Amino acid sequence: MKFRVPFLLLGLLVHLAPRASGAEAITNRAGLQAALRAQLSQERFAAAAWGVKIVSLDSGETLFEHDAHKLLKPASNAKLFTSAAILDRALQV
Repeated sequence: MKFRVPFLLLGLLVHLAPRASGAEAITNRAGLQAALRAQLSQERFAAAAWGVKIVSLDSGETLFEHDAHKLLKPASNAKLFTSAAILDRALQV
C-alpha cells in the first residue's frame, strides 16, 4: 500500500523507520497510527501545532488524521512543494 504523506512528516517517518539495531518495521494501520500518536504526544512537542493526514493512494481511505482540518500558518511555500515532490517520488519506488 502506498501512502501520500504530508511533507512535514518526513522527519517523523525517518525517525519511525526501522533501525539497524533490529527494530521491526511498521506493517499495519494500527501500528502506524500508534507510532504517529506516540510521536505527536511527546512532551517536547507540547507547544507544537500539528496538522497531519495520511491517505492511501490505492483506496483513498484516510489512514491517520490529527487536526487535519485545523488552519495553521505554513512555513515557506517553496519548501512545502519541494518536500512534497521529493516524498511523492521517493514513495513511488
